[in-house]
Amino acid sequence: MKIIAVYSAYIWVGLLHAFFIGTCLYAWARVWLVGKGWIGAFCVALFALAFFETYWIPVFGYFGLHLTIHDAILQASFGITSQDNVVPYLTPKWWNIVFWFLQAGLALRIAYFLKKR
Repeated sequence: MKIIAVYSAYIWVGLLHAFFIGTCLYAWARVWLVGKGWIGAFCVALFALAFFETYWIPVFGYFGLHLTIHDAILQASFGITSQDNVVPYLTPKWWNIVFWFLQAGLALRIAYFLKKR
């Protein structure tokens, strides 16, 4: 159950980022939402979402911060110990990139929804 909670939290944060980027696109880039400008808006959303999902990894490395998991069930499922720094394990994988594309599409839909209102 805890593993489902971890992945649910990741999806929830991703949806919050998509909502934030969608509202920012609506507020600051309404011109891109007209005609063929949606490609530029999608690319900006994709870049912003990739940034929000990864900016903290080099920051943690630069400052020497460590993130550990002390729950035995989560340690067993991810194959780590309580002393392991999990930040290197959280670098983007292919499924993260697919999720960024889904988030960018959702952000664009949110921006268009707000524009239509």
